[in-house]
Amino acid sequence: ASAIELLTQAAGGVEEADEIGALIDQLQAVRNTPEAPELEARIIERIKASGGAAARQIVEAEAARWETFTRSWGDAERYTGLLALYEAAPTLFRLERYIDALQDMTQGARVFIVSDDVNLRVDLNAETKDATGEIFQPEEDF
Repeated sequence: ASAIELLTQAAGGVEEADEIGALIDQLQAVRNTPEAPELEARIIERIKASGGAAARQIVEAEAARWETFTRSWGDAERYTGLLALYEAAPTLFRLERYIDALQDMTQGARVFIVSDDVNLRVDLNAETKDATGEIFQPEEDF
């Protein structure tokens, strides 16, 4: 591919690439000065305005950063709420977590409740399979 094609793909055009390149050169000159962050922000905005592949990458990176931030913020808020619940009633909080863990472990499993009374025996198979069967079909369709 020619240089013009590459610049057009990356920066939206040759003129845009030249402008962005000049701004980057300016940034290199003022790298460790108070003007650097403002110039860097201008460069990013100029790249985003160019509409090239670099702009798409910046927008995708900003979206990923925002998603990570909001997920982390939500996790922190959830933790704060759980901490408040624990401080209000520690025993109840631990019991609820224990029951939740038991439910997670036994989900989808057959559970048997038995008594420690030696004389007690109950057999129950409470499975429901094809309970409706073909009751809504006329008899000749069976």
